[in-house]
Amino acid sequence: MVNYDSFMVTLSTVFGASLLVERFLEFIKNISEPFIGGKHKRIIPPLKDVDRKIDELKKDIEAGKQDGEWDERYPLNTVLVEPATDPDDGTVSRAFVIQLMGFALGIVAAHLFGVRLFETLTGGSSPIAPWEDFLLTGLLIGGGSAPIHMLMRFVTRRKMGAPSGNGMDFSEEKENQEKPGTGEEPPVVDELDIPYSGGVDRDKLEWRHVRKENPTLIVYHHTAMKHNSTFEDVVRVIKSRKDSSGNHWITGYNCVIMADGAIKPFCRWDRYGNHARGYNMKSLGIAFNGNFETDPRIPNSNPDGRYGPSRPTEAQIKAGARVVALWTFLYDIAPDFDNTIIPHNKIAQKACPGSNFPYEEFSGWVEFYRNQWEKSPGMIKRIEAFKMKPYLYVSKSEK
Repeated sequence: MVNYDSFMVTLSTVFGASLLVERFLEFIKNISEPFIGGKHKRIIPPLKDVDRKIDELKKDIEAGKQDGEWDERYPLNTVLVEPATDPDDGTVSRAFVIQLMGFALGIVAAHLFGVRLFETLTGGSSPIAPWEDFLLTGLLIGGGSAPIHMLMRFVTRRKMGAPSGNGMDFSEEKENQEKPGTGEEPPVVDELDIPYSGGVDRDKLEWRHVRKENPTLIVYHHTAMKHNSTFEDVVRVIKSRKDSSGNHWITGYNCVIMADGAIKPFCRWDRYGNHARGYNMKSLGIAFNGNFETDPRIPNSNPDGRYGPSRPTEAQIKAGARVVALWTFLYDIAPDFDNTIIPHNKIAQKACPGSNFPYEEFSGWVEFYRNQWEKSPGMIKRIEAFKMKPYLYVSKSEK
């Protein structure tokens, strides 16, 4: 029999170790780039061009501050698709060597932290030798955080959804988890199923859209686009806009939630996006893909369903609520829906996120996830591990 809390604590330690290994490998990849991937070297401009480059960057930053808001008025007949992924700047040989290094570091980390996952999984009666346990645990750590995250999701589902006596001794009492606004039992929650590695064009944002401090405000939107448009559509349409200097935008919302509940980070979270003029620098912007404005007097509104459903799907609401709940933990933002978590229309003369957006239901789910996570030591540990990811916080040198 397996004790849920002890297993999740061990698994969270493994998850944290895998994040450390990932960050170290990222560092190794960056410093090895000039030696292995020569054709991908970054070219340092001559000293005589430095002042000109600095002036250009200053102009770009100022232009971004002035033009920092997406119109959220989208014609039906314009969908341009372009893959929203970063180009692969590595080589097969380098990736292979670095992955082998990751496995080696994982084994060392397992010994260093004294983590034996399979011993915990079997309740202390592991049929394999300790060195084998360290080896297998280390390989899991070296394989990256994604497989461990999937295992956490599986165990969490099993714990929350399975009846007692199913082969896993989850002895803690099942809490009465009611859906906000109803008396119904909610379905199993994937909780921290939130992928994040810097979003789209993270390298281009290294020296642009730099925040002065970490965000203190969350603004939620709708994209005003068709509900079945892709994330690539959203990225392309927003990046096709030009600033006052004629330069294309390089980013938009910090996160976009698709109709099927898929979570798509866009702008780096340690950088400000283009979503709420006058508030970009201190805020995070999350957008629900779709058009939820039903007033026919509003241009490009959706009174007849031509943009698709006039309210976000349940999967969208829950996914967006999980992202916002995570942000409140990451950046110590109070869950105040009057001052710190607000719709776009509260700070701008716009309908966004639409008159048919379920404001109370959304805020209820944010509070639901926050309350559940605060009560779970395993979830708190996972959030602390999430905080170790890159591209989350403003560095001291940037302040």
